[in-house]
Amino acid sequence: VWNYRLEIFNEISKQYDLTIVHSDPNESRTFDNFNIKYVPVSNIGPLKLHKINLIKFSRHFDCVVGLYGPQWILILATSLNPFRKYSFSVWGIGVSASYEKKFDEYTRWDWLRYFLAKKSDSVILYSDYPIKKHVKYGIKEEKIFVAHNTVATLEFDYNQIEFKQKDGLLFVGT
Repeated sequence: VWNYRLEIFNEISKQYDLTIVHSDPNESRTFDNFNIKYVPVSNIGPLKLHKINLIKFSRHFDCVVGLYGPQWILILATSLNPFRKYSFSVWGIGVSASYEKKFDEYTRWDWLRYFLAKKSDSVILYSDYPIKKHVKYGIKEEKIFVAHNTVATLEFDYNQIEFKQKDGLLFVGT
């Protein structure tokens, strides 16, 4: 349960009963506004496989939002359940991103990404960059939304800051 997502989780939980599923065995926090559930994951090559039946688990919810990366194949496979009564959305960067390759360079699994996106009810992306690519591969533009991936910050008074020439840059993210 990444700290930078707490604000959005708190906002969502103001209107909905929210449960976050995570796979970090060291996460021991509890939250007042939403529920969390630990589900262990096995790594098999690049795939991350949950050790529960996600389709069966998802039946307890009205809406499921899953990570949008091909390595999370069991999350994405819940979109294929022909008997599902919950809406299913994917949420993520929408293209390949890693520390080893350039952004959107590794396209080997894009066919799977787009196939499963077509089966979902909506696609939530971090930016508008991948929208054209998704539409090109047959995903309806009206089911694509952008929710910028942000970092919560404290408010402060800019008038108290002395601005001077800088030569360094901090980039947070992949």
